Amino acid sequence: MNAHKTLWIVLAMSMLGLMFFLSKPWADDKMEKAFRDSVIPNDFGPTTINVSHYPKKMQAYYKLFITRCSKCHTVARPINAQFLELTQKGEIIAKKEDPEIFKDTDVWKVSPTIWDHYVHKMMSKHGAVISKKEGREIYEFLVYDSKKRKTGMNSKEWEQERKRLLKNLKEITNGL
Repeated sequence: MNAHKTLWIVLAMSMLGLMFFLSKPWADDKMEKAFRDSVIPNDFGPTTINVSHYPKKMQAYYKLFITRCSKCHTVARPINAQFLELTQKGEIIAKKEDPEIFKDTDVWKVSPTIWDHYVHKMMSKHGAVISKKEGREIYEFLVYDSKKRKTGMNSKEWEQERKRLLKNLKEITNGL
């Protein structure tokens, strides 16, 4: 199934769930808040990445990422996250070459430890079955991929996609 078809299926199912949720008389303020707080813009984006042009090691890490991370949540969440982990040196270079990535934290959230933090957080969840070695490989993939897809020549495309996701979520949750 291609990414666009998958996106439309996820969006349609989400809309049906939202319509069901809103049609219930018991959909009080607490339930609306719980729904609003549990849905994030990332959920409405692509669920796959074309990694065919990535190094073989990263392609293998991608398969591990898809397998492990999909056990607890949709992989759309990390794929479409605004997170970008840069070293101090990488941040200095990016501020010169790619200054727009520091302007909107809803599109790019730059931190020297953001992916490390989230991978460790997911590894510590009850029921997570990710070894330290696998966690390191998933982390390396996320750092590599986010630099590839969200910076340099790809930064404008990423910005447009991320803003589209933010707009979609706002439209879906409008009035809740």
